[in-house]
Amino acid sequence: MHLIKKALRILLLEGPVEFFRRACSSFNYRLARRVVNTSYDSIVIDSEDLERLATNYYELGHTKDLPTPKEQRNLVPVHESEYSELHLEPTFRFRNPFIATISDAFIAGENSLVYPEEGGMVGDTIDFDVHNEVFTIDRIKHCLTEDIAQNPRLIYPLLYGFLRPKQYSQRSHVAVLHGKSHTYFQWNIYQLLKIRAIEHYENITGNSVHLVIPPDPPSYITESLELLGYESSEYSEWGETPIRVNELIVPSFPEPTPEAIRWLRERILPQINDDGAGPQWIYISRQKADKRRIENFDEIRQVLDIYGIEIIELERYPLSKQISLIHNADGVIGPHGAGLVNMIWATELTVIELFGEVIDAPFFIIADVLRHEYKAISGEQVNSNEINRDADFRIDVDRLTEVLNKVGVRPRE
Repeated sequence: MHLIKKALRILLLEGPVEFFRRACSSFNYRLARRVVNTSYDSIVIDSEDLERLATNYYELGHTKDLPTPKEQRNLVPVHESEYSELHLEPTFRFRNPFIATISDAFIAGENSLVYPEEGGMVGDTIDFDVHNEVFTIDRIKHCLTEDIAQNPRLIYPLLYGFLRPKQYSQRSHVAVLHGKSHTYFQWNIYQLLKIRAIEHYENITGNSVHLVIPPDPPSYITESLELLGYESSEYSEWGETPIRVNELIVPSFPEPTPEAIRWLRERILPQINDDGAGPQWIYISRQKADKRRIENFDEIRQVLDIYGIEIIELERYPLSKQISLIHNADGVIGPHGAGLVNMIWATELTVIELFGEVIDAPFFIIADVLRHEYKAISGEQVNSNEINRDADFRIDVDRLTEVLNKVGVRPRE
C-alpha cells in the first residue's frame, strides 16, 4: 500500500515521464541485484582467479611480523568499560602484495569497474577497505549492481563478453586509481600506495602506465601525484566514455605495511620544501567539521595552551605543508578522523586519539605497525540518545592532562 501511494504521488505531482523514469530505474536495479546475487561466483574475478588468468603476475615481496586480524583486535586501546561500541573496520590481512596484468579489457561505468573482453569483472579494482570477506563481497555487489542498473545496455554485454561498446577510447597500459568513496584517508592508504606496485611493473617491463583518477579530484590527489613526479599528461580523470585497454595493470589491494609506507616517505619527503620548523605538538581540530567535534572545546583549549600544543586545521593547508607539519612534530592529538592518517609521514611520533562512545579502527593499528607511541581517550557522547560514531562528544579535562603527563609533555614555563 505504501508503494502504491508513493507511485500515485509521483504520477500526480511530477508527471508520467518522471513516473516512467523512476519505474524503469527501480526495475533495472532490482533485476541487476538479482543477477549479481545469483551469479556472483561466476562473474566476479577474485584475487585467486586473477592470479590464474593474468597475462603477467609479479610478487612484490613478503609481509611478516605484522599483526593478524585477531591480534589487531587485541590492540583496541581502551578498556571495555570505557566505551559502548567497537568498530573494527578497517582491519588488515597483510597478504603478500602482487601486481597482475590483463590483456584486452574495458573500463566502464560510474564506478570505473574493469571487464576483460571475454567477460567477468575484476574484483581487485573495487574501492573497498576492510579485511572481512563478506563486507568485501557486499561492496563489490553494490558497485556492480549500481553500474548495471544505471546503464544495462553497456554493462551486461561487457560482463558476459558479448559485445564491445559502440563508443570507447583506446589506451595501451592503464591502472585505475578511482573509487567513488574517496576520502583523504582512503586516497593515501588504498590508492596512493598502488603506485608502488605500478612503478615496480614499469621498472620490470619498461612500459609507461597511464593512471585513471577520480573525476573532479580534490587538490590532495593532484598534489600527491605531482610530489611523486607525475605530469598531468600521465593521468586523466575518469569520465563517461569506456576505455579499451591493451594491458590493464592491477595491483593487489594495498595495505599500510612498513615497507609500503617507507617507500611513500622516501619518494615524497625529499620533494617537500622543509626547513624543519614547526610546533612540537599539534592538535588536529575538527571544530569546523559537521561531526565528531569536541563539545567542551573551550576547556580543552585551555589545557592545550598550558602545554604549548598548537591547534591546527589541516584542511586549510596544501598537502606539502600538512606533510611537513606532521613530519617535524613530536606528537599529535585529535578526534578520530582522516587527518590522523598523516602519521604515515613521521618516523617517531606520539599519537593521542580522542573518541566518543564508539571506538574505531584503523589508526591504533597503523600506529602499532609504524611503531608510533599511541594513547586513546574515550569521551561522553552528547546530543543523542542513540550511540553514534559521528556524534559530538565531551573529553574529560583531567584525563587529557593525565595522558599528556604520561607521554612526557610538559607545561610551558
